[in-house]
Amino acid sequence: MAASELSTNDLRWHKKENPPFPWGDKLRWLKDRPWSSIPPDKWPSSLTEFLTEHRKSGRGLLGLLQAAHGMASGIEKNIPASTSKYLNQDITHMWLASPFGHPVRNLLNDPPPLLHPGSWRDLLDRIENLLEDLQALGNPPSPHTANDLDGWWNWREGVVGSQGWLRQAFLSTLAETRRPNNDVTLWDQSYVAAALFKSAVAGAVLAGTSFKWGEQLKY
Repeated sequence: MAASELSTNDLRWHKKENPPFPWGDKLRWLKDRPWSSIPPDKWPSSLTEFLTEHRKSGRGLLGLLQAAHGMASGIEKNIPASTSKYLNQDITHMWLASPFGHPVRNLLNDPPPLLHPGSWRDLLDRIENLLEDLQALGNPPSPHTANDLDGWWNWREGVVGSQGWLRQAFLSTLAETRRPNNDVTLWDQSYVAAALFKSAVAGAVLAGTSFKWGEQLKY
């Protein structure tokens, strides 16, 4: 892929990083776990499809993510009975506001730490570390240590708990620039979509072969 195409294609962001962000490598262990009752054909061919194919109509786990994102995006951000006119805005409308529309900060004139130069690389490094810690918890050398409940809880709290570093970072910027300028934060959007996705996946795991994939993907 040409460098110019990578620079304008946000779906290939992981490839234009140097070195490329190892998304698939860090999560490959999930597909190999013997406890997974999700049929093999419901997994994407590569876990990087969660980054590159999530805007297309999909089946299986990718379809569950699409449905979760669609519901979170539509319920949380769209104006009832009409389409948001956010496309009429430009980058100067990047205002972080309170739930009642009171301006908090302009993200261009007063950028949060997440938007400072060099912070993107630091964020990716921290996310790579958290995926490595996740792998250590979910795929330990000894299967007897996989039920480390304290370890799982500490991992979650440190990342997305009330003071978790990823939570705090994502609370400081917007998911999109929609009108009015009290759009949800990146954290709000991601948290709701993740909650819906995890619930759907849990249902698929518990239901096993009786899970009706075709019906569950309608939203």
